Amino acid sequence: MHRPLIILNLLAGALLTACTPASAPDFSAPPGSMAPELTLGGDGRAYLSWLEPQGSGHALRFAAYDDAGWGVARTVARGDNWFVNWADFPSVTALDNGTLAAHWLQRRGDVGHAYDIAMSFSRDGGATWDQPVSPHDDNTETEHGFVTLVPTGPDRLQAVWLDGRNMAGHDADTAELHSAMTLRHAEYDGQGQQLNQRELDARTCSCCQTSAVNTPAGLLVAYRDRTPDEIRDIVSMRSIGGQWQEPELVAGDGWHIEACPVNGPSLDARDQRVVAAWFNGAKNSPRVQVAFADNNGNPFSTPLRVDAGRALGRVDVVMIDGDTALVSWVELSGKEAQVMVRQVHRDGRMGMPETLVRVDPSRLSGFPRMVRRGDEVLIAWTEGDTKARRVQSVVRPVRDFRI
Repeated sequence: MHRPLIILNLLAGALLTACTPASAPDFSAPPGSMAPELTLGGDGRAYLSWLEPQGSGHALRFAAYDDAGWGVARTVARGDNWFVNWADFPSVTALDNGTLAAHWLQRRGDVGHAYDIAMSFSRDGGATWDQPVSPHDDNTETEHGFVTLVPTGPDRLQAVWLDGRNMAGHDADTAELHSAMTLRHAEYDGQGQQLNQRELDARTCSCCQTSAVNTPAGLLVAYRDRTPDEIRDIVSMRSIGGQWQEPELVAGDGWHIEACPVNGPSLDARDQRVVAAWFNGAKNSPRVQVAFADNNGNPFSTPLRVDAGRALGRVDVVMIDGDTALVSWVELSGKEAQVMVRQVHRDGRMGMPETLVRVDPSRLSGFPRMVRRGDEVLIAWTEGDTKARRVQSVVRPVRDFRI
């Protein structure tokens, strides 16, 4: 069910609303669908993926969007032993040569939160898929997930994920007391063969999404770090000429929290300019922040706050041009929540925050996702409640989001 579009004007600290009708979603997945993800493939198409209940299990489905509109939905894989989670969602994207790459999560053993990453490749537009493989080879009954897949031309795919192999042998409830989640990276060629794999960071937050973008200098990755003193701020790492640099703070929020906030960062890039968006819960002042960077992501500017005062986080961000970004997040509004978007200029100017749709404030609504394709922005979200939920997507012209 689609609800009216509401424009929110931030005036003297109060939100004044005025209703404006909105068109129906451009794409609706079947009832019961959840966990949307949007990517821009190296082939120039946008890919929307989601999970769909089938029998006693789930299926990973996707549809591609190009100049002709939405293509037919296809199935990547299905299984009865998948790890289906509101915050750790699968994805589908395309390499520059047209090879499709997909990932999802499969339970492992009898440990409740032990699961592996499964990846598969297709060279016929998704009609058929290779046998699944895993980017990790540690063979431990631990958590592996929060994957980001990034095509890098002409025939390479970069994969970044959180890897719990060092927690092996510890009880799931106390594993973090003895060890830590790690960040790992692998590279694949155009045929889906893994070329290399390595650890990037030996201690990260355990269940926040990762993000990565390709820049002229190389891959840039952002994730939530974890210090021995339980400061969980956002950091970035750059690969320059194939050499990984040391992690750098995106901003020194100083957020001390002795648990994972399940709120990862988002990156986007346009040429050498990069934008980062993230949730910050420090000092009991939850907020959504945005920072810009030149020089392929180093250093980032002083963060700008973009939320309306009751942010839950679950952010995403896309570059509108070299100086402007569009940020999305989830914000509380009475007993409901709303998916909000806002234009932000690197000089601090901002457009009015806009409510795209109202959603359930619980985990049921998951993480709204965005991607820019040419002169359009695609936005997807999960709408409804436990009895009736589904993935919806809308396509909006970029010109709608210029300040």
